[in-house]
Amino acid sequence: PYTRNIFLDVTGTNLQAVKCTLNIVATALAERGGKIHGVNIKYSDHSEVTPDLNPNRRKLSISYVDSILGLSLDRKQIMDSLMRMEYNVKDIDDDTVEIEIPSWRADILHDIDLVEDVAVGYGYEKFEGKLPEKLTFGKPIESHEEINSLRTIMIGLGFQEVTTFTISNEDDEFRKLSLPVGKKVEILNPIGEEYSCLRVSLLPSLLKLLAENKHHSLPQRIFEIGVIVDESFRNKTHLAAVEISAKASFTNCKSIIEAIMRNIGKEYVLEEKNHPAFIYGRCASVMYNDEEIGFLGELHPKTIISYELEHPIIAFEFQLNKILES
Repeated sequence: PYTRNIFLDVTGTNLQAVKCTLNIVATALAERGGKIHGVNIKYSDHSEVTPDLNPNRRKLSISYVDSILGLSLDRKQIMDSLMRMEYNVKDIDDDTVEIEIPSWRADILHDIDLVEDVAVGYGYEKFEGKLPEKLTFGKPIESHEEINSLRTIMIGLGFQEVTTFTISNEDDEFRKLSLPVGKKVEILNPIGEEYSCLRVSLLPSLLKLLAENKHHSLPQRIFEIGVIVDESFRNKTHLAAVEISAKASFTNCKSIIEAIMRNIGKEYVLEEKNHPAFIYGRCASVMYNDEEIGFLGELHPKTIISYELEHPIIAFEFQLNKILES
């Protein structure tokens, strides 16, 4: 409460950005009752007074504004709209006005930014809605509709959809699943060890989420449809789900896969699989068109413990690209 004088010192690597920041802070304080005093900065070859609150001037075409907004505003309407947005405006000719842009409006970079303010000053509520004039209308991509259908199926099976980070680390993606460290996209200069590579599977992310929610009651059933980066460094869409409960078993997991494939009308075959993250004899490959597209099973106790969990967990993950492309 005893502060009366404030000295503003702004540093940065871009002189224009520094000046804009100083103008914004200084005018914000002035708006709250402060009084701005300039500072004379002396360089080796020149000097200047900051903050420089002189407005920037820009010319704007009336016809350009109307063409962008789809309206037929005259010069006076456009000038009135800009003055409502706290600009000073004056006539140049029948199709041009000159606008004084306040020094604190660092967001005005192009003419289109001024057109947006014309629209705001004019009032969005005055714009009338109309159908597109083209002969065609947009529609969802077919694969997206199939993915949305899968979401509905998973929700109907009692799962809750989640969205997790695409950035992960070697421990979660490989070591905690007892897998050898494989090919992955590494991040240059990561912010921490926990976010050092792009994920190669959805399963670790779901297990981490279970660990963060282990204080909640059981059972917990979650799924995700998301993008991973495979060994060829290509984006692939996967579906993965986990269930943690005292009664989780391979039989339950197999019945979930059967329900999914039946609902999307795809034929599949299960074959025995040995995966180090799963209990031996309780893991299987999902085969589609004689090609492995995923796996399912009951997680091994050491995998469960590595994610600081305690109860039985079933999980599955498979590629959607190969199913949706067929």
